Amino acid sequence: MAGKRQIYLEYRAATGRPRFYAARVRRVEGHWLVARHWGYVGCPGWHLSRVYASEADAARALSRLAARRERDGYRPVRECGPEADDQLSMPLEGA
Repeated sequence: MAGKRQIYLEYRAATGRPRFYAARVRRVEGHWLVARHWGYVGCPGWHLSRVYASEADAARALSRLAARRERDGYRPVRECGPEADDQLSMPLEGA
């Protein structure tokens, strides 16, 4: 798959609490998921997973999610590569 497999973004406005948004493409039990995790920085937050028919469909969904969050003011705070896979806390329940 070309492109990113995961993202981590934060929104830090002049007022209000800083927020985060993380998402990644995962293969679980033969299904392709986009697992999302969001909330306030330093708090557990919420999570949601959605199943896609193929890895390409999941990758397109991840790209759309990232673009939408960046339009809303979220900014990347670190690069997420394969070595960062275990750093993001994103439960898969609720798929």
